[in-house]
Amino acid sequence: MKKINASEEKRKLFKKSSTTYYYSSLFFTGQIKSDVFALYAFVRYADNLVDAIPPKKIEFSRFCKKVHQAYGGKVLKDHIIDDFIELSHRKKFDKAWTNAFLSSMKADLTKHHYKTYEELQKYMYGSANVIGLFMSAIFNSSPRVFPYAQAQGEAMQFINFIRDVQEDFELGRQYIPEDDVKKFNTHIPPKPGEEEAFCLLMRSQIDKYRKIQQYANKGHKYIDKRFRIMVKTSAKMYEWTADQIYRDPLIVFRKKVKPAKWYVIASVIRHALFS
Repeated sequence: MKKINASEEKRKLFKKSSTTYYYSSLFFTGQIKSDVFALYAFVRYADNLVDAIPPKKIEFSRFCKKVHQAYGGKVLKDHIIDDFIELSHRKKFDKAWTNAFLSSMKADLTKHHYKTYEELQKYMYGSANVIGLFMSAIFNSSPRVFPYAQAQGEAMQFINFIRDVQEDFELGRQYIPEDDVKKFNTHIPPKPGEEEAFCLLMRSQIDKYRKIQQYANKGHKYIDKRFRIMVKTSAKMYEWTADQIYRDPLIVFRKKVKPAKWYVIASVIRHALFS
């Protein structure tokens, strides 16, 4: 049997987690790169369990139990969990961040609709905001960065929700708040004759994203330049995605809107030279 290369597995999980983040991080070296890969391997592994068709509920429950056992000091010989726990201790992650993440992942097994944006934000705290907190800790950022890092995570995930409405619909989920959908008298996906109303809905959601992103941008100046490149590149790619959908909201039913690999890499180089 071919031996599994743990580092290669984490790299593949990270790449699958986010093309934008993955290519934005390729200029990292040494421990930082290893730490980022360990974080995203952990996050993606949990996400894959709940997003499977059908969801792997038993496996996810076992995964959570193993995480808590590892926090208690048990060595599991599971490199994804063990490496994350080692990273958590070394970078002094607040255990509440991990609990919030697992709680939001668990919610995906049973809760598929959100009535208001405020309700959705509670979910996004664990699924997105804490990712910004984890990354800030990896980057050794000052706690004053934390509010902006949380906003950055929220902004990026909300654009993912906007972009992936068709994919989520096929999974029986809807992350666009129901109150907003009703406000525009449409459905997801739109029924015949509702296309214009649906476009107005989507643009209103992108306007909401832009306000969150504007706040997140204020925190970029507090991030070490080496890491700012990744954050600013990733944010720029999500802004690009938002712009494409804003021009033609119905595109989300024709294809998955994502920047090309070459565009991401070119943006990394540009930010490295001029940030």
